[in-house]
Amino acid sequence: MIVGISGSPRKKATEYVLREALRILEAQGFQTKFFTVRGKEIKPCQHCDYCLKHKVCRIEDDMQELYGMLKNARGIVMATPVYNGGVSAQIKAVMDRCRALVAADYDFFRGKAGMAIAVGGDRIGGQELAIQQIITFYILNGVIPVSGGSFGANLGATFWSKDTLEGVKEDEEGFRSLRKTVKRFASTLKMLEGDEMAEEKKKKKRVAWGITGSGDRLPETVEVMKKIRRQYPDVEIAVYLSKAGEQVIKYYKLMNDLKENFGAARVEIDANTPFLAGQVQVGRYEFLLIAPATSNTVAKISMGIADSLLSNAAIMALKAFVPVYIMPSDYKEGEVITKLPDGRDLRLRVRKEDVEHVRKIATMDGVFILEKPEDIHGVFKKHFG
Repeated sequence: MIVGISGSPRKKATEYVLREALRILEAQGFQTKFFTVRGKEIKPCQHCDYCLKHKVCRIEDDMQELYGMLKNARGIVMATPVYNGGVSAQIKAVMDRCRALVAADYDFFRGKAGMAIAVGGDRIGGQELAIQQIITFYILNGVIPVSGGSFGANLGATFWSKDTLEGVKEDEEGFRSLRKTVKRFASTLKMLEGDEMAEEKKKKKRVAWGITGSGDRLPETVEVMKKIRRQYPDVEIAVYLSKAGEQVIKYYKLMNDLKENFGAARVEIDANTPFLAGQVQVGRYEFLLIAPATSNTVAKISMGIADSLLSNAAIMALKAFVPVYIMPSDYKEGEVITKLPDGRDLRLRVRKEDVEHVRKIATMDGVFILEKPEDIHGVFKKHFG
């Protein structure tokens, strides 16, 4: 997927040219997504170093949307109007705010390809200087910069708009530089795709499995996950326990079982420690599985309350387009019989209010509800074959 980023606050020349570049790429079979700073709230980087410690940006604004798009991007097309001989303040803010992505994953941009477009109101208004700023961003972060090459598109696509949409449409030389740059960009992407396919065969797959404080069907879930671990030896399953989850795992005497099959379990200290939310958000894990999930965890996700390890991770995952699979302990209204560690039956009532929260999260984009532990097999088959 290719992400096109328009750095203009107006819907005029820069946006028009970028959409034309994406149209050419789509005609060659590439999937594209368009992002514009126009109408968005993207604050400048504050250099507070919060991202270095917590691995996420502390500023909650529209940059979060772009973070999710960039995670899945193979290519990036940045387009900027020329302001005072350089890039726009908006595209500069976008570049600076990407620091949080690299703080969370140093190789986040590594291996992606990038091209640049600059649109100036004057014939010689700083187009190549603006492109150099974008290329510098690419080089610093591991993006492979692609130009149009000699004889017309040395650094990238440059346009003379005369400060009007009509002016840029008449710039034949500008569109020639765009076609040359897009051609080389597409060729580079296809070359990288071949390398990625070879690398994908060797790449380690990772899944995050969260366990809450529900004992209902907990032993059965652990048994299913042990079978899946044997079935998919190349998939790393990282276990994260809520505070109550740790207590229940010990109560059911399953801690040694987890360690023997999945390695050391990571136990919640607070909503960001261990740092599951950020790891999920930057794509370290293929998906997040919460099984079993207490009614409390389900309710928090339903209402957008991110004050615990697993509810925070789920909400951050959904923002970054990472699938979240949840097996609620309170699935259907009525009575259930669950087993205590000593084998005795425990009769419980599933409240209508808890079931309503399950129904609500089931309608959220990216959330998938599992009824029973055996359904987890289908999740792994869907993702890993």
